[in-house]
Amino acid sequence: MTKRTEGNDNRQFTTGRKAAFLKELAATGRRTDARAVVGICNRTVTNHLSPNGNTFDPEFAAGYEEAMEEYRDALVQEAHRRAVDGVPEPVYYMGARVKEKDGKNAVVLKYSDRMLELLLKRHIPEFRDRSTVDSTVEHKGAIALSDLSELPKADRDQLRPLLERALERRGPSDN
Repeated sequence: MTKRTEGNDNRQFTTGRKAAFLKELAATGRRTDARAVVGICNRTVTNHLSPNGNTFDPEFAAGYEEAMEEYRDALVQEAHRRAVDGVPEPVYYMGARVKEKDGKNAVVLKYSDRMLELLLKRHIPEFRDRSTVDSTVEHKGAIALSDLSELPKADRDQLRPLLERALERRGPSDN
């Protein structure tokens, strides 16, 4: 397997290579590993995932999300196995492996209390940490429109719908 770098991406990202990428991504959850399997650079993947990319592929983007969901599900399954089913560990006594009466190596099941705690918090709200966040902001005066114009465009684009909703709630009599 040849690892490719940004400047060494001269093969096309074909349907077959996309499928191989997504299969590896689902298995490892690592974009770097999946890229190495099919020999493409990060920019190629980003362009196929980003609606702003020049080669955006909505089917690939959906497949990417499905692959990551499959990987997350595998992580939850592994956490469940460690927390509920237990993991067999060999038993040693004075440096020697302990044998059962039938001659097989002795094992003991180890369980992960931490994995169980995390699973409980994920699935049962009563087990989640209870914390509050104070989101009050001290008002220091009005904001001039000129202050907003100095923000980057991406920030202004995010702020616009929030300001529009605030104005809608305000109503015509408050203007």
